[in-house]
Amino acid sequence: MGSADVPKSDDHKSDIARNEIAARAIRPAIGPIRDVLGVSFFEIHLGICAYIVFGWAVPFAPVLMFYLVFLPLVAM
Repeated sequence: MGSADVPKSDDHKSDIARNEIAARAIRPAIGPIRDVLGVSFFEIHLGICAYIVFGWAVPFAPVLMFYLVFLPLVAM
């Protein structure tokens, strides 16, 4: 067993650092990053869904007339 078989401390540290970098590159992301635009579109979507589900129960004639037009447009 020669001195070439024993890793030097600097080589060992650089191998560990290289393996950590490779592991980060291979590892999938935990989840998508939520930005303001994505969150706001999601909230608008939830509002539209809530209006579709509960819009018929609003006791206000203009809202019900809009619901009468809006619901078939969503279904198209």
